[in-house]
Amino acid sequence: MRKEGFLGLFVKLFLLSAVIIGGIGQITETYAADAKMQKVRIGYLVGDQLHQPVLPIGEAKGYFKEEGLQVEALQYKGSGILLQHFGANECDFGLVGISAAIAGKTTGADVVIVDSLNHGGSAMVVDPSINKFEDLRDQPVGTPSVGGNQHTLLTILEKKHSCPVKKVTVSPTDSAVFARNKEVKAIFSYEPWPTKVAESAGFKLLYKSDDVLEDQQCCLILTHRSYIKAHPDVVEKMVRINAKATKYMRDHPDEAIKILAQASGHDVNLLTKAFKNMSYPWPPVVSEKSSKIILQELIDTGKVKAEAIKPDLDTWWNELYDKTFEKKLVESGYIQKLEKEGVPK
Repeated sequence: MRKEGFLGLFVKLFLLSAVIIGGIGQITETYAADAKMQKVRIGYLVGDQLHQPVLPIGEAKGYFKEEGLQVEALQYKGSGILLQHFGANECDFGLVGISAAIAGKTTGADVVIVDSLNHGGSAMVVDPSINKFEDLRDQPVGTPSVGGNQHTLLTILEKKHSCPVKKVTVSPTDSAVFARNKEVKAIFSYEPWPTKVAESAGFKLLYKSDDVLEDQQCCLILTHRSYIKAHPDVVEKMVRINAKATKYMRDHPDEAIKILAQASGHDVNLLTKAFKNMSYPWPPVVSEKSSKIILQELIDTGKVKAEAIKPDLDTWWNELYDKTFEKKLVESGYIQKLEKEGVPK
């Protein structure tokens, strides 16, 4: 009996050691796998996931992991703050609007556009008493920031209708309060905030951004020229992930909205309504035409100094926008592969 008892104890100890060794092996493999992952620092804007889906969709669906990238997500309250940190080399990639990218380059920052995230996606909602733009003459109209996309679109409308308005800077998160308190007659902001203002303050839609500027470039992916030189492979991976996330947004909007709602804290029903005003062109490509119109408008209104655009607008723009990675995505057959195979839910 004693011999059998020792034998049983030996077997148990053997099995226990095997489990422990196996566990250690798994942990070692996990650490080894993590060590192979390359860290990327991505700056994004708070609550702006509808316009910047690459990060929440890419993380939720494992696209970054598939490409061997480990994300450090850095959240900022505004594009100006993001660009300050980007300029200080605290981000490898920045997700911002076209106007912010232009502003970044004019201040001398090492800024390069490598891909588009979305087009359009903004709207002007107005007090029920407003029926046309001319009704807003000298009335307060809120936009998120001076020189931002919506501010620039508003100046285009002023010029088109020869109708000046009183521009007021209103944080998107405060826009519904300003509307309810009758502090503004209109809000021109990015989704889902116009939809939220319409719901909570009784405002109505007057313009979508594409009504003002066709195929209007909105958010995009920035990196540093120095980062491109050091890590061209990572930039290629980032662009691939963006294409896959864009395809997911287009093919599975209901599932995508749930992911964006969880990441942003916005209500699913709100995002579902706002999604109708969003545009994710396929394949993802920067709209050069609308971007140059925005650049020229920023120059005309003094937001960008003309002398900063050297030697001419087209040359300056080509230094800001590197088409290489978008083109390679098509030439490599990756876009065609996604079109043929799609992306699973």
